[in-house]
Amino acid sequence: MIFLVVFLPYFLKAQNPIYDTVLGYSGSSKYIKSITITKANKKHIRLYHSNSKLQVEYFTLDDKYEGKYIVYNADGVLASITNYKQGVFNGEKINYNADGSIKDKSHYKLVQINDVPKSVLDGTFVSYFNNGKKEKEIRLR
Repeated sequence: MIFLVVFLPYFLKAQNPIYDTVLGYSGSSKYIKSITITKANKKHIRLYHSNSKLQVEYFTLDDKYEGKYIVYNADGVLASITNYKQGVFNGEKINYNADGSIKDKSHYKLVQINDVPKSVLDGTFVSYFNNGKKEKEIRLR
């Protein structure tokens, strides 16, 4: 069962951002979702862990991911950074271990297939041991 309490302090002037904050419950877990609409089609979204620490932060453009999508664990440590363009991976993607060290890195590029944006691995995929030393490296072309 999901229960939502919605706070909507909207500003009517077009040049001001619009804010939408949602406090919700999913089962026994509480979450907070904050949305800032900076333009009619662009949103800045933040989700929070039940301990009020930031869990996810990202942007959408026309309801598709656009730019950095950043994830944090419940302790507030960076878990991953993924770059998006037109709703698909584009650019560097980095996953982190719980201690904040880099777990792996990969790179994607945006391609159009039948006028639909798709992402393909491009360049090098590198994974690391917990001590930071390189575990494997795969070059993609």
